[in-house]
Amino acid sequence: MKKLLRAICFVLCLLTVSALTPSFVTADEDMVARIAECDYVVYAGAYFDAVAETNVTGAKYRWVARFKDETSFVSLEDNLRYSGTDTPHFRFLSSEGYVYGSDWELIQFACMITAPDGRIRMTPTVSMIILPVEDFIKDAGEQNLGITDFSVSGYSPVSESDGVLFYNVPAGEAVTFSVSADRFADEFKKSEAEAVVEITVTEDGKTTKLQTPDERFTVRRVGNSEVSARADLVAYINGERIVTLDSRQIVINAVSPDWEAEATVRAACSLLEGPYGESRRIGEFAKGDEVRVISRGGTWSRIIGADGTIGYVSTDRLDITDTIRSVDVRIQEPVEGVPVDGAVTLGGGGYSLYATDPVTWTDVTDGGRILGAGETFRKGHVYSVSVWIEADDDRDFGVTGSYDTAVSGTLNGMTATVTKAYEQDPERVVDVSYTFGHTHDPVRVDQVPPTCTEPGRALHFRCSCGAEFADNRGLDRITDENRGVFPPRGHKESEWRNNGTEHYKLCLRRECGVLIPESVGTHTGGTADCRTQAVCSVCGALYGEKADHVYSDAWDYRDAFGHAHRCTTLGCGAHGETVPHVPGPAATETEPQVCLECGYVLEWAAAQNPFTDVFPADYYYDAVLWAVNASPQITAGTTATTFSPNATCTRAQVVTFLWRASGEPEPADPHNPFVDVSLDQYYYKAVLWAVGKRITSGTGPTTFSPDEGCTRAQVVTFLWRASGEPEPATPYNPFVDVTSDQYYYKAVLWAVGNGVTSGTSATTFSPDDVCTRGQIVTFLFRAENA
Repeated sequence: MKKLLRAICFVLCLLTVSALTPSFVTADEDMVARIAECDYVVYAGAYFDAVAETNVTGAKYRWVARFKDETSFVSLEDNLRYSGTDTPHFRFLSSEGYVYGSDWELIQFACMITAPDGRIRMTPTVSMIILPVEDFIKDAGEQNLGITDFSVSGYSPVSESDGVLFYNVPAGEAVTFSVSADRFADEFKKSEAEAVVEITVTEDGKTTKLQTPDERFTVRRVGNSEVSARADLVAYINGERIVTLDSRQIVINAVSPDWEAEATVRAACSLLEGPYGESRRIGEFAKGDEVRVISRGGTWSRIIGADGTIGYVSTDRLDITDTIRSVDVRIQEPVEGVPVDGAVTLGGGGYSLYATDPVTWTDVTDGGRILGAGETFRKGHVYSVSVWIEADDDRDFGVTGSYDTAVSGTLNGMTATVTKAYEQDPERVVDVSYTFGHTHDPVRVDQVPPTCTEPGRALHFRCSCGAEFADNRGLDRITDENRGVFPPRGHKESEWRNNGTEHYKLCLRRECGVLIPESVGTHTGGTADCRTQAVCSVCGALYGEKADHVYSDAWDYRDAFGHAHRCTTLGCGAHGETVPHVPGPAATETEPQVCLECGYVLEWAAAQNPFTDVFPADYYYDAVLWAVNASPQITAGTTATTFSPNATCTRAQVVTFLWRASGEPEPADPHNPFVDVSLDQYYYKAVLWAVGKRITSGTGPTTFSPDEGCTRAQVVTFLWRASGEPEPATPYNPFVDVTSDQYYYKAVLWAVGNGVTSGTSATTFSPDDVCTRGQIVTFLFRAENA
């Protein structure tokens, strides 16, 4: 099925390539639109990548998905699964059964490319096939990937059983794992799949995951401190664990000392790194300190300090007691139908098995009959075992005055009985015995993987009596309840989601997918105003109702129809009910007619319009007379009788108009960074004031370009910044030539929302058009009265 799907995609790709360049009527309309560099088949959970290309500089990109037919497309801008909108690059996180208007297995994308002059081209459709995770698991399995080596560096295994390697390592030594494994072929890498080796180590019931395969850990406890390590070859897609491809296991037993004894320090001495030469001191002992000796060689003894440090001390500095105080035995337990096995593992140093017939099994149920070699354990019978242990040369067992032993003993981790061996020297040979009250019948218990909330458990064997073993022959009893237990994985949390009043998270793991109870909560925090709802301080969602407008006391809003109180919320701009003006005395030759309540000019005085090129029917009429008659005057005409409303307005003129409208304040910083702005220019203070207020920063680090024409985008940005950079009242953007990545994006939306300008058409703003004097004073007049 996968090969067929890939074949389909290949044909689609050929069709795509054959239609890359559309035909146009004239050469100046030649515009290439195409998609390149993409993978057409991916697994669920991987990323699909595509790059749109064109031969036109400065083009804009918008990604769409085909919905029903070749002409029906849905914009991907608001879909949180997508990124890259309005950029040439596009990434889509695939998933199984994804719904976008319909259930898709075959998803088709295209890119709408808009040239700076407004020409639009649609790339040919690119089809992507999402293969389910089951296909990934199947394909990965067919590669037969595996761990080719998992070993303990510097040591050779002493045995192997059911694929598990067993090592004996000296207690206190650092252990380094060596691991190597196969890797995926290229087709998997394209789907962001990778095979990773993970190593987990379990010691004393605590499981630790190593961060890197060569990370070290140390077995410090002297004795039979068993450590297990597991290497897993795990497949991931986009960082999510999908399947375990192979596993290897190692069991490490700390080797008991060659010779062990208790000792008292005879005289103060140093613990050295080595016995010869200029050894580094690694510890100090005072007279009377008790230590343990773990080997002797010539005039030196190897010592374990109280903090576990191992080093050397001159033997003549120690009083050594060669008495063995405890013994530890590991032996097969009675399991129905399993032959008697006399193999014994000793977990301590300084002693060994007695040379002649050291192990005796007795069938207690059958009158104490001694079992012969090859006999099998029988169901329902009670058995006991006796193991004779002999002290090594120069050692002895502790005894009491009555020649009973003063030695404690364990057998398979359980307390055993230790007595003197029959007719043997009690200081040299002891008998470790234990009676098993039951013949085990262990049954296989399959491995249970951990879930998000529940722990898992490794493969083991359980007897009806409750005893558990790591093997089916009863050789390795599990006495630690944490052994083989895998901790819960924990939920893989989604981003915050909400239902309007509450927020919550879901677990993204495919096998879980539940709502995470502890994440559920009512929205809280934030403050609503008349523009927006409150923002939840936990999840960032908007919630609740908007607040009422808070109006000013003054008549801040004025136009030809009346005046009103304006909302004081930053970025709002709304005003209350408009109250009709109260006209004052009629205009005269020298005095205008104004509203008696708000002072708005209802009719200008004849003398206030000296310009022969400004007429009452012009859109800029009120704005020009306001600017000329303001105090301080914002601008004069270009001559005594002309205003030149259609003349280009320069950057220097615009900041000067703004500075004068603000009351001609002194610049906060007198420093002038611009080589093209000199002290003798009329706009000198205005430029420094505008830079200090961050209304503009110039066209370069050292240039302001005062004589350049000011564009529509620049002037609305200057006005927006001078107003405190308020948020636009509405996020709606009607203009195809204004995109969210432009510096003037918010300024344009604010200007349109507050009536400063309405654009050059219903769908264009023409941000790069140079403004005229009439436009500039109109923008400023409307901003002052907005």
